[in-house]
Amino acid sequence: MKTGEMVQPRPQYVSVAVGLWLDQLFDYSIPSEMEVLPQVGVRVLVPFGPRKRTGYVLELKEKTDYKGTTKSILEVLDSRP
Repeated sequence: MKTGEMVQPRPQYVSVAVGLWLDQLFDYSIPSEMEVLPQVGVRVLVPFGPRKRTGYVLELKEKTDYKGTTKSILEVLDSRP
């Protein structure tokens, strides 16, 4: 890193579109131990109710507006968008 460069903070959350009939995005946290960080456009495996679903990351976020406890993404399925 060069002197004077800004370091981007590590995103803490992702907004995910889950492949269902719902016209809504869902926020999930990124586990701190996750080595491969998701990028916009990759598929991720997420807990959704009693099941696991595949969704697409549409946004990386530093914070969420969700008032409850967010669930964590389980796995990043793609290495590139």
